[in-house]
Amino acid sequence: MRILFVTKPHLPAFGGAQLTTHFLAEELIRRGHDVVVFAQQPPFDAPQPPRDTRYGYLVLRSSETERDLPGVVAKHEPDCVVVGGYHQEVASWADDMLAIAAPVPTVLYAHDVGVTVGARDRSPGAHAVAAVSRFVAEELAGQGIESVVVPPIVDPCRYRVHSTRRVVLFVNPVRKKGVDIALALAEARPDIPFAFVRCWHIPPEDLARLHDRVDATGNVELRAGVDDPAVLYGDARILLMPSTYPEAWGRVATEAVAAAVPVLASRIGGIPEAVGDGGMTVEPGAPLAEWTRRLGVLWDDASVYDRYVGRAEAAGRTRGDTSAAAVGSSFESLVTAATASLR
Repeated sequence: MRILFVTKPHLPAFGGAQLTTHFLAEELIRRGHDVVVFAQQPPFDAPQPPRDTRYGYLVLRSSETERDLPGVVAKHEPDCVVVGGYHQEVASWADDMLAIAAPVPTVLYAHDVGVTVGARDRSPGAHAVAAVSRFVAEELAGQGIESVVVPPIVDPCRYRVHSTRRVVLFVNPVRKKGVDIALALAEARPDIPFAFVRCWHIPPEDLARLHDRVDATGNVELRAGVDDPAVLYGDARILLMPSTYPEAWGRVATEAVAAAVPVLASRIGGIPEAVGDGGMTVEPGAPLAEWTRRLGVLWDDASVYDRYVGRAEAAGRTRGDTSAAAVGSSFESLVTAATASLR
């Protein structure tokens, strides 16, 4: 089967949705399918090659996806088109892509809860819907839309790294991810070194303010984004994830658990699913004192920390729902059903 993924900017951009698509594409190829990815050009970084095979499959990029998708479908003749659904601001883009791809069988893959807002009124024209978490599936169900849960692939072997366990790691220092909470925690615990790793684009004025606040703390290092797990988690003692937005999954939490790094995260959206048994969660809206207390318990009490490391190690070894085999089978069955429905 030839499967065409239509996505927001693909690799080498950093982000959970990009990695979810990439590892799923690799697994589908391993199962004998032919995969093509049609992606938007990155809006903030230098343009990427319009045709790219460096990831083991064909990636096509365009700054005018609505204009160019018909030609891509006509040329590559996919058996199924899978459109990524992201935040609310681009939900209509996903609807347009699904409409353009018709009458080819289509699947909407909901990577963000924002795509569920108003979905009943928009009536996404997909023949099947995949949700990246139970949380998103429940939100879709509330809109009267049935979906199949297809979580990200997280291969524990890729994330089984040796960490010096020196810093509290915080990935993607933007407001939605809880940068204000992370900075407040760093200020409350000047004895703890923090590492903030950039991921999404940050507007210049916001980045300047972030640099000022980081410099003022004296115990926070602001780092560039990386795609090597050994570098990202190589000195992490705790992964901090104080998101204020109801994330659909929270990939870094599952990665950290696979690396046996305990997680301290918000109990919001799909994050508890991503954390599993590998960490502590804090109720959204909890006061800073509660975050500080939980961080102190993990950082200061060696017996508690070792217990959570053991829980993370066990979860990383035994978790099956994010394995390539399980995710690949679920997605393959969904695509097969979507194509069969039009025969």
